[in-house]
Order: sequence, then structure tokens, then C-alpha cells
Amino acid sequence: MTQADARAAFLRQREDIVKFALYSEASLKEHTVDHPFPAFGTLNAYQWLIYIPLHTERHGKQIAEVKATAGYPK
Repeated sequence: MTQADARAAFLRQREDIVKFALYSEASLKEHTVDHPFPAFGTLNAYQWLIYIPLHTERHGKQIAEVKATAGYPK
């Protein structure tokens, strides 16, 4: 996947999530999904909507850490 492909996929997913958050009439605390990492357990839709941007923010910080590493390609 190229950087452009990854960005496009991210933006499509983000658009879907924002639409869901704005327009869903679902009872967010009644719909649950198990997180792929067992330490997080089962999250309801409300918790996922909080988790998603925090997860994205963490990845941004990880990318910055890698880029700040000595010897990172210029």
C-alpha cells in the first residue's frame, strides 16, 4: 500500500465514522464488539468512538518517534 493509498483509506474510514457519530440513532452503549487486543476487553460503540481518535493520535506520535530516530531515511 502506498502512502497515498493509506491516506485515502484513512480518510474514507474517517468519513464513515463521522457520519455514524453524527447520524446514527443506534443505542451506542448497547452495541458491543470485542477489541482485538484482549487487554481492552469488550467496547461498546460509544467507547469505540472515544477510542478511535486516541488510537490515531498514538500512531501519529509513533510515526514522529520513528522519524526522529538517528539514521531515519531522509
